[in-house]
Amino acid sequence: MQEYGYCRLSLVPVRAEGKEVAEMVTQLLFGDLYQVLEWSASREWVRIRQQADGYEGWIGHRLHHPISEAFYLEAQERPPVVSLEICGQLRIPGHRLQLVLGSTLPLGGQELFQDEHTVTFSGKTHAIRKIKDAALLKEFAFMYIDSPYLWGGKSPFGIDCSGFTQMVYKLGGYQLQRDASQQAREGVLVPTVAEARPGDLAFFHNPQGRITHVGLVLDGEKIIHASGRVRIDRLDSTGIYCEEEKHYTHTLSLIKRIIM
Repeated sequence: MQEYGYCRLSLVPVRAEGKEVAEMVTQLLFGDLYQVLEWSASREWVRIRQQADGYEGWIGHRLHHPISEAFYLEAQERPPVVSLEICGQLRIPGHRLQLVLGSTLPLGGQELFQDEHTVTFSGKTHAIRKIKDAALLKEFAFMYIDSPYLWGGKSPFGIDCSGFTQMVYKLGGYQLQRDASQQAREGVLVPTVAEARPGDLAFFHNPQGRITHVGLVLDGEKIIHASGRVRIDRLDSTGIYCEEEKHYTHTLSLIKRIIM
């Protein structure tokens, strides 16, 4: 029988293998849905597939919160409402959770809480819908400015390059894949930097030609991306030029447009 889960904690690390020392490949934010693919032999670890982007990995069994298939399907049909606070407080009977920016706020239902009427959230919220003006992504992107870089991270307290673009586009109503190489397969190719628009995604490759980095194009030949921290640098046909370090840090591969 298929099992399903719902993230009921602020942030949950998703690892490449079922052990604490394994690489963190991504994170679950509060409200994220997932399918259970398998349990480890010890029943200490659960391999999951995230509903939103299909990304797979392992979480500790104590971080798993089971839900029914009916609730899993119902939750996907409801328009999501997310936290628009860097850190907002969700009060549940006996608990106070700090929800990070972009966390999906809880739905009603006895499967999640014993008394749904006592669940409250303090902070700004945002009803996700598909935006038509890609320039609006800039407002969401700037909410993450100076967030520290964290491999596998998806929050203002630690985020990687593709986690950053995925979260910004989530707030804009578009679901991107998790990794930069996956995101590079989405959208429509923009031939040159001169033709890029604010909100386009710029991708960068390593010396072996593999796409390893992504950022969000801004106006005025600028890019906002997660490298050390979420920062703004110069973008041209060569790549990203860091004014602080006085050299190019990333080599441009291609530019894609998601919002037409």
